[in-house]
Amino acid sequence: MVHKQDNSKTSFQAKLPMLHMMLKYLREKLEEFGFHDPELTRCEIALEEVLVNIINHAYKGEVGDIELSYRKEGQSIVITIRDKGIEFNPLAYEDEYDTSAPLESREAGGLGIKMMKEFMDSVSYTREADANILSLEKKLPRSN
Repeated sequence: MVHKQDNSKTSFQAKLPMLHMMLKYLREKLEEFGFHDPELTRCEIALEEVLVNIINHAYKGEVGDIELSYRKEGQSIVITIRDKGIEFNPLAYEDEYDTSAPLESREAGGLGIKMMKEFMDSVSYTREADANILSLEKKLPRSN
């Protein structure tokens, strides 16, 4: 289920079947701001990582929502992802994934956070009241 709020903010149920709709919504916004591949795909990978983690972990099996919003800030687009799931700051785990370790000795998880930070220009997290708020910033393509 999608809950339209305004032109720059939309809420979706935090369920895997909604993932495609969330990514489509964000892709369309990024395209409107002039993004094309390969940067568009990199943004999608970062956003998918965040959304899948919220869907799988934030609500512990309960039904909840994910609010997506975007805004132009200077020469960047900022995409904000808000959920009211359990408190989780992904940036606290950003340096824990060791890409130099042999595959068989690596622990599951952590690579997505590393990719998110690599593919976006800036990532920030705050907790306000009962909400996790993750903001991902990407510089606009030069044509904008």
